[in-house]
Amino acid sequence: MLKLIKKVSDLPREEVNSFLDRSMKEQKKVNVVTANPEIIMHGTRTQEIYDFLLGDDTLITPDGIGVVKAYNRLFNADIERLAGVDTVKDMLSLINTEKRSLFVYGAKQEVLDKFKTKLETEYPNIIIKGLFNGYDHTLEQAHDYAQDAQADLVLIALGVPRQELFMIQCADINKGVFIGCGGSIDVLSGMTKRAPKLVMKLNLEWLYRIAFKPKRMKRFWDNQVIFFLRVYKLGAKKND
Repeated sequence: MLKLIKKVSDLPREEVNSFLDRSMKEQKKVNVVTANPEIIMHGTRTQEIYDFLLGDDTLITPDGIGVVKAYNRLFNADIERLAGVDTVKDMLSLINTEKRSLFVYGAKQEVLDKFKTKLETEYPNIIIKGLFNGYDHTLEQAHDYAQDAQADLVLIALGVPRQELFMIQCADINKGVFIGCGGSIDVLSGMTKRAPKLVMKLNLEWLYRIAFKPKRMKRFWDNQVIFFLRVYKLGAKKND
């Protein structure tokens, strides 16, 4: 697990954006994992995901506050959280300015319909190559379309770990910035409200989500709690 946490980027928001912009211009492939403790835990359980996370073309950004705390504790650092939804917003603004292309896979159809309206009104220069919901299209179908589309930006809103598995499946596509963005499309479409600013400032978005979706509690225990226990043990070993 230590290797996975160490792979998390310490670049500030502006430098991440510059790197992704440069990758698009040079038509290089980048997989962006907006990491929370859950995907790190999946990496410890599944070799395929572990190898993907440590791959040369994978950029892991610190989306979850748990990942930020773990990194800072284990490596005596002071990185800051970079919310996945902010990275997505920055990339949408970028490709709108540059008149680049977009492909989206995931979320419900009603969410994508609202998101399309938002794109057409707020980002009119984006070339939409496709908006595939995550319910009526298989990973294989979406892969084939993404391969044909060759979009500059690919947003995958399937949740952990399906969005990472999709990026693994798209290893044969050699250009584009692929971002596993979880519920970002729901937020940007207006279908889901982001946590209040005070909640975000206190780093309590995880608690806010559980309050509205109590079914998340098991996932929270299986991933967040166990993650923190393992980080604590790793930190104790380093200090021995």
